[in-house]
Amino acid sequence: MPRDEIYSVIRTPVSIWHRKQHDLVALTDIDHLSICPGCAKSLLICDTIYNVDGQFREKSEWLQRPYIEIATALNIPYFLVFYTVNEKSKERSIVEFNIKKKYPEPTNNLIKLTPDEFLQYLERKVQNHIPVCNAKEYLKKRLNKQTVYNQTLTRKHEYEKILY
Repeated sequence: MPRDEIYSVIRTPVSIWHRKQHDLVALTDIDHLSICPGCAKSLLICDTIYNVDGQFREKSEWLQRPYIEIATALNIPYFLVFYTVNEKSKERSIVEFNIKKKYPEPTNNLIKLTPDEFLQYLERKVQNHIPVCNAKEYLKKRLNKQTVYNQTLTRKHEYEKILY
């Protein structure tokens, strides 16, 4: 995490503590590690960046190095995920994601996705993993559990094709 706070940095007791320490220790946060909801296998890593002004400013190469090291060690993709929110709404809901692949085979292209398109990508990563997952029975239970969250599962049939 940066020594000096920047716009929209979340203050936590550990971040406050860290920022007071000497210059020869450094901590960074890992924004998102997508995992299998059954076995917890790491599927991809994302550095999420609030696209406050449409400039798509990515972090320095130095700050991206831990993400690259993790992605390389785990042999999983690493993406910069710029998210844009509706600043006029009270909820400040996400209106779009702009994704840049950093590992493997980095690109300079930004791929613009709706929130649902990004969700579909995350779903596909899980679905691609299911054939080798050792927790298929648990995934079946999660798939069929009646929860408020599963009410938003619009592509249940895609999971069923793989699990059954």
